[in-house]
Amino acid sequence: MSASSYTAGIVTLLPGVFSTGSTFDLTGTLTLDFENLSNASFIFLIGSSLTAEVGSTVALENVGSNDSVFWVMPAGSADIKAGATFAGNILAYASITFGTGATLNCGRALASTGDVTLLTNTLSIGCENTLVTTSSGTAAGNILLEGSNGLSGGITITPPLTPGGPPGSISPVGAGSVVPEPSSFLLLVTGLLIIGLSVRRKITS
Repeated sequence: MSASSYTAGIVTLLPGVFSTGSTFDLTGTLTLDFENLSNASFIFLIGSSLTAEVGSTVALENVGSNDSVFWVMPAGSADIKAGATFAGNILAYASITFGTGATLNCGRALASTGDVTLLTNTLSIGCENTLVTTSSGTAAGNILLEGSNGLSGGITITPPLTPGGPPGSISPVGAGSVVPEPSSFLLLVTGLLIIGLSVRRKITS
């Protein structure tokens, strides 16, 4: 799908891998419908930068067990502008900037070489304040979402083929899957390893 497909104002996507060779400019509401599937994944591979415009929203529907959302920028940065409501794990090569009052109620912000700038923002992997729409309506406190470890489930990584090397394979679950280019793959794997280490540290502490 082209970048323009995400700027129509109100768009609903089903699980899969989506890519654009240029920028990703989010306006209005982007709804991610997990179709009540377990281990379902949304992976966005963005060629340059991600911008969530003022007041834009990433909305979640029909979340299943252990679902995930990843925004991957192997050569760019992310700008979540003032008042935006975002969801998922942001993996940027450069910097990540949050405008005043922007929220990331379910996910992480990981920058490889630059800073993560916060201005009175809310970030959480607990997901307890994230609104989820189901057949019963829209409400916060979805037990399946809260068990997703910040929307980082749904991805299977095999052990490295050689000691200290990259993982042998990575398998997202969902329709429309594509094979990421090497730089996107490396950034995604690096982010997943960081998430895995943080979870292990939390368990052992």
